[in-house]
Amino acid sequence: MELSLQARQQANEHRSQIVDFAIWQLFSRNSSTGGRNLHLLCQGFRRDVGVRGQGAPSAIPGIASTHLNSHVTSMKLMPWPRVLVLLGNEGERAMIDLLLDCAIFVPVPNSHGVYNQLSGKSKSQCPILRC
Repeated sequence: MELSLQARQQANEHRSQIVDFAIWQLFSRNSSTGGRNLHLLCQGFRRDVGVRGQGAPSAIPGIASTHLNSHVTSMKLMPWPRVLVLLGNEGERAMIDLLLDCAIFVPVPNSHGVYNQLSGKSKSQCPILRC
């Protein structure tokens, strides 16, 4: 299924808004003003508490950017906008649920069985379960 240039641009913009909404929602769930959110999409962002020098404004209301988040950048690039289009009418809700409640991994190029985590709470932060 080949998308027109206009459809791709709209999907990219929509996808960007969905990722930004998910970040805002993750910060909304965490009511602590100074607390850090462990979700990978929240790295490089903090609540905009109005303190000078604490980060640049972002497109996300009430959230300031302290540094570039490669996970956010990756989630806004192909193939993710195309996935949104392929999911159809309920795609927006499905993508928000995936971003908020699931871990998303992609294979590392030129490797066998190695994956990079793009979204979700960092698996390095999860407790190790012992049997």
